[in-house]
Amino acid sequence: MTISREALKSACTLELDARGERHPAESNFYSGRYVLETYSGRVALMLEKGSKGPAHIWLPSRVTAHLASPTGREKSYPASELWTKMNKDGELTYGRHSGLQAMPELENANLTRITLETVQELRDILSDLGC
Repeated sequence: MTISREALKSACTLELDARGERHPAESNFYSGRYVLETYSGRVALMLEKGSKGPAHIWLPSRVTAHLASPTGREKSYPASELWTKMNKDGELTYGRHSGLQAMPELENANLTRITLETVQELRDILSDLGC
């Protein structure tokens, strides 16, 4: 059974609220920002909550090596690719979700974005990380 995007994002928010703490940058309508205790120590992550896109979580790439069951929907975002693409006005763009820029731990780090399809996938990821 599939649930709506909005319901998935709400359920993921509840799961992250239960397992982590809010990031000092705070969450907003578009992004849920969290800090979690993991096997690798304290790790920041962000959940995309906006109504237009899929449920993505952004994690430091260094911790995704601990995932026992990858979803197959992981995408790498190396720091070396930041500010390398231009918009239609010829200005360099950040190249990632702008909500990450409020999080010093993630803003310029090598990141992995995972597209979630179920809340269980998020639970599995958090369990693999030791949360």
